[in-house]
Amino acid sequence: MRKRARNIILLGLLFGGFLLLLRFVFKLSEGEVWSYYIIGSIIILVGAMGINIAWQKNLMKKVKCLEKILKDEQNPDKFIEENEKLLQTLKSSYNRAMIKINLSVGYCEKGEYETAKDILLSIPSKSLKGIHGVIYFVNLAYVYFRIEENQKALNILELHNKDFLCFKTNSSLGGSIAILRIFQYIVTNQPLEAQNLLTVEKEKWADHHFLEDWEFLQIKINELQEMNLDYH
Repeated sequence: MRKRARNIILLGLLFGGFLLLLRFVFKLSEGEVWSYYIIGSIIILVGAMGINIAWQKNLMKKVKCLEKILKDEQNPDKFIEENEKLLQTLKSSYNRAMIKINLSVGYCEKGEYETAKDILLSIPSKSLKGIHGVIYFVNLAYVYFRIEENQKALNILELHNKDFLCFKTNSSLGGSIAILRIFQYIVTNQPLEAQNLLTVEKEKWADHHFLEDWEFLQIKINELQEMNLDYH
């Protein structure tokens, strides 16, 4: 973004210098020069914004296409490879953060949670805005639960509780947030609450993408229930 802003300013200065040259060549008045400068500057600014919006839309289209590799082809290796290629073409910290989140998802699909954690922690938090910030913390909490760094995951749930509540019915994030809540019950030794929530949420979020998570959570709940029975 800084580079684009710098280029726009540089272009504006060059345009201003060009108009000053025309003023002396064609004997333009100061008022005419300022009129041309303002009109030209507006055209340059609007044009640059239009190009940027079109480029960002094209990038989002590419990202959506890559998502199909995971959802339809169920091929995390190819998904990671294609995202790595795309990452090499990006300079914006926001866009790079978005692709790195994708990479972490790919490694989670492979069960390589430590690698996913390292990728997520390499993302500067200031690079994340809006829904992508929520996605980041949902993914990071999930990874922490998977590698049993439970307190770190619980801290994220506490700090971002309001955001997670806002997105708990979101078609893209709702299932993942439900998984975090079930993990929360498990690690705080509440197997009954975990089982009740799992029963409800696995019916609501029946996407094949979550099947392994539902099975894993059920195993964890069963283990916790058995452990509590043995204790008593």
